[in-house]
Amino acid sequence: MAVHPLAWLPSVRAVVATAGPGSPVLVRSAPGGGCRAVVEAASVVLAAEGHDVQAVPEIDALSESQLLDARRAARVASVLLGAGAGEPGPGAASLAAYLRPVEIVVAPLDVDGVRTVVEAVSGGGCDDEQAHRVRTWTAGRLDDVVDVAHHLRTGDDAAPSLAGFGPTAARLAGSPEGEAARFDPDVHRWAIAAAAGVGALAGSGPSPADRPVDAAALVADVAGPDRRRALRALVDAAAGLDRGTLGLHERLVVGAWWGELDEPELGPAELDALLEALGAAFTLNRNPDAIRVAARLWQARHEHFAAVGLVAALARGGPSALLDDVASVDDPVVADWVRFTRATWRFYCEHDPDAAVDLLTAGDDTSPPRGPAEQVLLDDALATFVLHLGRPGDAEAHLAPRLAADTALTPFAVNTLVLADIVRARHRRAIDRLAAELDSRLDPGPNLSSDRYRFFRAVAASQAGWVDLDPAAELEELYRDALDQGDEWTIGWVGWGAGVVAAREGRFDTARRRLRRSVDGFTRADRLGFASWAAWELDAVSAVTAPPPGARRPAPVDHPHHAVAFGRSAAELTRARTGRAAGAPAASVSAVLAGALATAHRQSEASTSVEICIEQVLAGLDAGEPVDDPAVDGVLIEVWPAVRTNTPERLEEAGARLLDCGWAVLGARVLARSAEIQRTRDPRQATRVLQLVRRAVAPFDQPLAPWALDPGVLPTLSPRELEVARAVAGGASRDEVAAALVLSRRTVDSHLQRVYAKLGVSSRSELRSWLGERADR
Repeated sequence: MAVHPLAWLPSVRAVVATAGPGSPVLVRSAPGGGCRAVVEAASVVLAAEGHDVQAVPEIDALSESQLLDARRAARVASVLLGAGAGEPGPGAASLAAYLRPVEIVVAPLDVDGVRTVVEAVSGGGCDDEQAHRVRTWTAGRLDDVVDVAHHLRTGDDAAPSLAGFGPTAARLAGSPEGEAARFDPDVHRWAIAAAAGVGALAGSGPSPADRPVDAAALVADVAGPDRRRALRALVDAAAGLDRGTLGLHERLVVGAWWGELDEPELGPAELDALLEALGAAFTLNRNPDAIRVAARLWQARHEHFAAVGLVAALARGGPSALLDDVASVDDPVVADWVRFTRATWRFYCEHDPDAAVDLLTAGDDTSPPRGPAEQVLLDDALATFVLHLGRPGDAEAHLAPRLAADTALTPFAVNTLVLADIVRARHRRAIDRLAAELDSRLDPGPNLSSDRYRFFRAVAASQAGWVDLDPAAELEELYRDALDQGDEWTIGWVGWGAGVVAAREGRFDTARRRLRRSVDGFTRADRLGFASWAAWELDAVSAVTAPPPGARRPAPVDHPHHAVAFGRSAAELTRARTGRAAGAPAASVSAVLAGALATAHRQSEASTSVEICIEQVLAGLDAGEPVDDPAVDGVLIEVWPAVRTNTPERLEEAGARLLDCGWAVLGARVLARSAEIQRTRDPRQATRVLQLVRRAVAPFDQPLAPWALDPGVLPTLSPRELEVARAVAGGASRDEVAAALVLSRRTVDSHLQRVYAKLGVSSRSELRSWLGERADR
């Protein structure tokens, strides 16, 4: 019998481990939450293992006689019950009271869980973007995810939609409102509000109100006059609410509804809603929404607040004709904001840093006086440009006068200084700078929002190897939040951070998905300089694990042609690694690494400089010197003195430290270098170290490519051989080992002979010594 595609789910595994005759299991979930799918999958797994199974996906649907049958069956069979509602009915409650089943609650799926389910059910690929869309529709409820996956398999994969989603139609047809409810504007109003997450306006809704997928399916179906009437009713209702009733997200949604209605006149209610929505968009870092709302305000009322809001939002997007319209306003503040936005486009989109700098510094005696806030804005932008040109020290020097004068820095400036610290491997200083800023003000603003602060802290902690801060989990959560926000610039950065850390830890599949989405995000945000950087990181991952058939692999842009030089040494390091993967001559690899090191020195990229030097050691080349900066810290700086000795004992010490600090891939490679040096000197020690390597790479979701790690030249013990070796070294006789492991004496002798031959030992004491040294590591 084939394995059920959902057998991997933790809840399915929990049911399988618990169920048995006399041990019934009750699987609980919210409606659509997974009790049905879990019961069905667990019953298939148990049946394949030879169990007698009675599966009841919905106990409330059973008659009294069927409930009695389930009670009788529980004595001799594995009974699996599902309850996908709140409180069970009287019959189901009575059955549960007598059987006293073990209860297992199905938790909602995260983005990766949704992706895996969709791929398993649909038989096709599912990237992070589509998985996020499905999770938004279903709130991660397993049964609904399965239904949506079946729907997508038969629909248009190019534009996934819930239009015509059958299960919703069936539920509505069975509700008291009947099929006619699908055409009721009141239902549309409920669905639009519910799908948008505005609970205050959704009301109770029709009977399937508890299933987010139903609201999303109705919204996909409704259009034209029905949708317009529903939106009109919603915005009128929102205008009558106490403003404190709506949160930031809800205010943004209401503003988007007003924008979609696009009324010919901008009335007081719409003006209030749009202004609140614009503030919410900036606070929530939802730049595309900010552009839409600000454009609506500007087109309706050519006023100062609308102009500044629109230009500020456009600075994070690509070139737009809207800027020319705003630039016609005779207002010096608006003029400076326009200059700032044009400069960002020249730098990041057109890759003309000289023109960008000229725009920021332009001005003469005939120019209108510049306000202090606008001067600071342009000054901060100039510092950021200098940083992204690969000159972090100059960026800090540019802001030094304000630092010396103890003048409060803007969040924009703090952002630049923290990045300058991270690129120079001044990790503790970066985190201390963030902490000091948060100590001085409760909410520093969009350029240093809580999400931005958490991102910086996680990136610094991961690079430094401070695993106690759990940077990988922090970045994964931020990545999911960024998908919710939908801001491509943020998705680009956070996807890059999550992808690089995943690759560092050997989670290559995850890394590829995150980095691919990062490339898409930067590209859609018109920031190809950063897309180039992320694409090279993606190639680094793809060099050690082949992409699945048909997977999209964007070609890296030739990064030297972009103004963004920030991180260029890491891209050049990747070129060296991919060159080794392609079998490039050693001299070619050596030249690329030397060039990468020179770039790292020129751009003060201290952590990357150490990584390059380590790569030179691993490639058997003469290592250069990393960036000399007494302010640096982190695990790479700590292990470099040991790695540069290129002696097996110090390499093993460095590799173990890297493994402990989240640099699993690099740590395994350093350990393998130690084993390779020992191979001819001391095979026993080499084999012991290689066992450490094997244990380190076992959690990787795919093996390292041969260019990165080729352990085939060294012997290793199989799991059974290791069991025998440990037992014998512990003092057990061969007969005792055979009895304990349920083996024949002859099999134990064969295993032991192979162990002695592989390890180069000849006695129990030597074996004990080898295992004792291994255990101490």
